[in-house]
Amino acid sequence: MNLLVLTSSYPRFEGDGAGAFVARWCESLAERGHRVRVLCFRGEGAAPGRPREVGGVRVRFVPYAPRACERLFFGAGGPENLEKTPWLAGLMGPAAAAMLVAGLQELRAEPADRVVGHWVLPGGLLARLLGRMTGVPSVVVGHSGGVHALGRLPRRVARALACEVLAGPVTMSSEVLASRLCELAERPGEAAAVVVAPMGYDAPDCQTQHADHDERAVDGEGHVRSQSPVTLRVGFMGRLVPIKGVDRAIAIVEKLRSAGVPVTLTIAGDGPERRGLEARAGQGIAFLGHVSGAEKSAFLKGLDVMLLPSHRLNGRHEGLPVSLLEAAGVGALPVVGEMPGVERWLVEPGWQVAQNDIELRAALQRAARVKAEDPDGFEALRQASRRRVERLRWPDYSARWERWLHAPARSFWDDDADL
Repeated sequence: MNLLVLTSSYPRFEGDGAGAFVARWCESLAERGHRVRVLCFRGEGAAPGRPREVGGVRVRFVPYAPRACERLFFGAGGPENLEKTPWLAGLMGPAAAAMLVAGLQELRAEPADRVVGHWVLPGGLLARLLGRMTGVPSVVVGHSGGVHALGRLPRRVARALACEVLAGPVTMSSEVLASRLCELAERPGEAAAVVVAPMGYDAPDCQTQHADHDERAVDGEGHVRSQSPVTLRVGFMGRLVPIKGVDRAIAIVEKLRSAGVPVTLTIAGDGPERRGLEARAGQGIAFLGHVSGAEKSAFLKGLDVMLLPSHRLNGRHEGLPVSLLEAAGVGALPVVGEMPGVERWLVEPGWQVAQNDIELRAALQRAARVKAEDPDGFEALRQASRRRVERLRWPDYSARWERWLHAPARSFWDDDADL
């Protein structure tokens, strides 16, 4: 297939985490022999000039305003950027027009089998419009931010735009988001027609052996037995922006440490909040910045728990962070905040999902206790966590996307009726 992808986020340079999951989706399909071209709005740091080839994907950044004004996307994210600088909303029209012109140019130069819009807004709507203009079938790969952005628009406008998104094949990362999209369209009965398909993840082939081997011993029967003290290694990975709740993670870990619970927190990622977060962090808390490759693998494999204390912010909530899947894929237990719809990917959601700081702290205390008192049980949880998300692992997961993109009328999970 020849795919033309429209998106508002894509890595602009090596080490850029913006839109990394969109890039991996594109690269996974390119690895299967498909032609993938990406159009992304330009932003600070985006390489000027001709399109570039990255990971087998042809990427072109589309200018839509003078470079100094191109601040609608990237950074903290579109919604946050608009809240901080409302006048940026005036760039929505020029940005949409620039993307449509670029899309028409691409299709004129080289036909495509599908136009794919990543994010409901603006990519999904632009893909639908470009498809109508050219006759090329369009699909929308939705993520949480676009649905929440729709919900903030006037009701009639949101309804019209949501109906347009639902006019063709569409995916969302959770049932909750699929239902919300259909509610906005005032077509709640159509939620079942929305494909629930999160982004996939990469995980190194490894055993779930833990980095704290010096704190464990094996008895004569081959069972792992802990030696005191046993430190619970907690990590966070993601953009350092308000909705991620990293400030909560720091406060929770510091309270546990002050109460004598042996726990450390390692934060991987970068973003506008990093400087302030580093200033308030105490002992036992470290910042790695953006990680990739071997450094990222080592970070993930050294964790007991991936703490993602996301919270609702101005009516928004996160979908399914890829970092949750990456951690679970190597056996780290995800503990999450307000992320409706992630329960299906957790082993024991009753305690792995927490609605407030008290519950998050209790979840970490539970994990620390199980690790110290029942190492075999803790290892069983790690193994179960890996198995829970295996079906979302690249590159095998890309075969599902390939089949669905080729024939969107078929079931995405055709061999997994239980999902």
